[in-house]
Amino acid sequence: MRQPLAIKLIAACAITVSATVSFAQDVIRIANIVELSGAGATAGTNFKNGVELAVKEINTMGGILGKKIQTVTTDTQSNPGVAKGLTQKAIDDGVFAIFGPVFSGSIMVSMAESRRAEVPNFTGGE
Repeated sequence: MRQPLAIKLIAACAITVSATVSFAQDVIRIANIVELSGAGATAGTNFKNGVELAVKEINTMGGILGKKIQTVTTDTQSNPGVAKGLTQKAIDDGVFAIFGPVFSGSIMVSMAESRRAEVPNFTGGE
């Protein structure tokens, strides 16, 4: 059976989960920072739906090492400045990983922030 890309990405996160402090939490929190409005709405919505489907499937199978995944989805409005702010907020909120954004301008600023904080950031490309 072929695994969807989103499941593979989330599984890749799981490999490093057990070695982090954040795994002491009851849930694994990930941020889904995507374009839900503006020029990137179609691509961002597809990315969001893929992540949500993968999380649902993983949680149905018992989660990752018994811990459920919890996602918080936010809209970049297809604006790199908004994406940067949402990424910083996700980092401040202590998420384990960030999924998205999709547009290159938003990816650049999001990746810079998450790299500084050493938080994994899995992006789509549009």
